[in-house]
Amino acid sequence: MTDEVTLRDLLNRAHSNTPLEIQLRLQAAETHDDMLKQLERALGLAMANLVRNRKYKQGLSEDQRTVEIVSMLQMAGFPAFHDVKIGGHTDISVEMRDGFLWIGEAKNWTGKSWIFKGFRQLMTRYATGLPGQNNGAVIIYFDQEKAGELLGKWEASLKRLWELTGAIEKVSGLQFNSAHPHKGTGETFRVKHYAVPLYWNPEDS
Repeated sequence: MTDEVTLRDLLNRAHSNTPLEIQLRLQAAETHDDMLKQLERALGLAMANLVRNRKYKQGLSEDQRTVEIVSMLQMAGFPAFHDVKIGGHTDISVEMRDGFLWIGEAKNWTGKSWIFKGFRQLMTRYATGLPGQNNGAVIIYFDQEKAGELLGKWEASLKRLWELTGAIEKVSGLQFNSAHPHKGTGETFRVKHYAVPLYWNPEDS
């Protein structure tokens, strides 16, 4: 008989605790892709938590909302930070072992040109394009109605404004993915574009 506890044992015990399961899988990750998968799962939980509590997120700045996401990622065990200098002051950066670096650019929606400004910062200022550093995100906070429709306007604009390495992948009404040649390395840099719908206007009073 042995008292050794395996990863499978721990995962079984964490079946109802998603953040703990994510952290266990992160610790067992063997590749950059494995790390990225768990980071993106944690990011999804953080954004969903913002939306769930959107009543209390009205009138906040981009930084205020983004710091909340960073804090939630940190509580999930990720080395996430706001305003780290990597070619400029990043909104969200996550650095992990073996040279892993992920950068998120976050904007309040005020129109396509404002989102494009953030996208260009991500692609030409922050992203290195090196192996393990070739993924990022554009996170858009929407105070307006019909966030999915507005995200679609950004998607159409991006197709016109920036070179793609393949077709845009439509994940849902609130997410699409794009891939672009990195100007420095020539390698593909992948970007996930997320809509965070924070519209709040109850009509039951």
